[in-house]
Parts: sequence; C-alpha cells; structure tokens
Amino acid sequence: MAKKNTMKVAKATTLKMEKPACCNTDCSKKWNLVPLRFALGLMFLAAGLPKLFSLISGGNQIPMFFSGLGIPAAGFFAWVVAIVEVVGGIFLLLGFLTWWIGLVLGIVMLVAMITTTFKPLNWLSLMMHLVFITALLAIMHGSRYFSINSCCGCCKKK
Repeated sequence: MAKKNTMKVAKATTLKMEKPACCNTDCSKKWNLVPLRFALGLMFLAAGLPKLFSLISGGNQIPMFFSGLGIPAAGFFAWVVAIVEVVGGIFLLLGFLTWWIGLVLGIVMLVAMITTTFKPLNWLSLMMHLVFITALLAIMHGSRYFSINSCCGCCKKK
C-alpha cells in the first residue's frame, strides 16, 4: 500500500516538472529579451519626443522634411509618426501589447527605410533600419498583454 502511494507522489512530482509538449525552450530564459525591449523603447522615445515637442511648439521642420521625402499629407503623418513613436516607446518599456506595438513600429520603420535609404542608396541607413525591424520582430513574441507572461508565448494560459 505504501509503495502505491509513493508511486503516485513520484508520478505527480514528475508531471509537475515536465515542460508542456508545445514548449521546447527553457522557461527560465523568459527575461532574455527585456534589455532589448528597453533599448528599443528608449530609442523610439528618443526619436519621437523631439518630433512631438517640435510639433506642439508649432515648428514645421518635421512636416517639411516629410513633404521633401514625398510623403503625402506630411503634416498629418508627422503627428502620427511622433505619437506612434512616443506611445510605442513607452509601451515597449512597460512590455505592454508588445506584439501590436512591434507591428505598428515595424511598419513605421519599414516606411522610413523605404523613403530615406533608396534615393540614393545608403547602405548604413538600410542596415540600421533592418536591425531595428529584426529586433522588433524578436520582441513581438510575448503572450497576452505583457511580454513576460510566459516563457516563449507558445503555451497560452487557459
């Protein structure tokens, strides 16, 4: 009888320690991308705050720069980009909605890459934009609302 109880306890302990079948990563590594997320959040804040303060103070440098790049409705998109960069930077710092914010910021970076690097071709700017887009893709794997809810985002809580 004691042998059966011991077997049940050992079996229950073994089941608790096993990783879910869908997860092939070590869940202790769930904090690995936090420094990257912080760096990207600070980078987007550093890029967006000067744009936002310039637009709030009535400056027209950003809309003129956007219209020089051939962007239609430059005044409107200057506000959109400034707000997206500031809010996106804050959300990345907090780890909030990282998938959606990564998607939106990735689109902004893709448009920036297309409009600023190909006339004439600027390899350094192209590589910089590709690194930022790749880093955004790396941090987009968070689960639910906060990016550190699970180890890899593949095992959703029910």
